[in-house]
Amino acid sequence: MNKIIAASAILFALASSAFAGDAGTTGKINAIDVASRTLSLTHGPIDALGWPGMTMDFVVSPSVDLSALKAGETIAFTVTQTPEGTYAVDSVTPEK
Repeated sequence: MNKIIAASAILFALASSAFAGDAGTTGKINAIDVASRTLSLTHGPIDALGWPGMTMDFVVSPSVDLSALKAGETIAFTVTQTPEGTYAVDSVTPEK
């Protein structure tokens, strides 16, 4: 019984670590709302999260400079899970 509990704890820790860091992809900025610090993005799949490509709004971390971004621009970006369980863009790099 103890071996089963220990194995379950290891599997849980491994599964949790898959979601502990950043996950990224590329996407096109559809709209920027500076006042609410959100981006509307049409993005490719985010394999680390099991998400297909889709269009969605993301809150943007304070470390990202929204003034450097433009609607219509293609970017590489990462998201991280917030304490509330949602995902926020925490890094952005313009695609060339």
